[in-house]
Amino acid sequence: MCFIMLFSLASLSSAKDLEIDKKPDDKVFITDSKPQEFIVSYDFTTLDYIPKGQDLKISKPLVPIILKEKLKPLFSCSVPFKARSFAIDVPGSFSDLQKQAYVEKQVSYEIYRILNTHVDSLLKCLMQNEASIDTNDLTSNFQTKAFSHLRLMPSYMLVSFSDDSLELVFYKPKRYN
Repeated sequence: MCFIMLFSLASLSSAKDLEIDKKPDDKVFITDSKPQEFIVSYDFTTLDYIPKGQDLKISKPLVPIILKEKLKPLFSCSVPFKARSFAIDVPGSFSDLQKQAYVEKQVSYEIYRILNTHVDSLLKCLMQNEASIDTNDLTSNFQTKAFSHLRLMPSYMLVSFSDDSLELVFYKPKRYN
């Protein structure tokens, strides 16, 4: 029992030693960023003219297409938001390469978060791209069932911070031409 108590006290003191050696976190303020690639699609469904669901999908591609294939932009737009910059706390124990990767990951997450909170502005941008509308009306025994499905086609875009807005530049990959 005494041995366990000494062992736990020794581990507590070593944990405190680790905290003393820990470097303070760095704060990085982001106002502009290099463009990051995202894919966005949107679906909206109605049944008997009553909205039944919507689905906004935002993701990062596994393999970057836009920069790799050197595509030409189709159009661009911006999504305004209130903050002019945001701060990222980077652990002080990271190397320079780890700090850079950490900041890029946090910027990517922040872009994703802003796009999800400003859906109306994002949809206005997406409306400039291709869309498909499927409607089916079925009449039986003098009763009509109506089903509609709006789909904004998947859009490839480069997104970057620019002061108090996100700049979105849309592209169409060669395989969809």
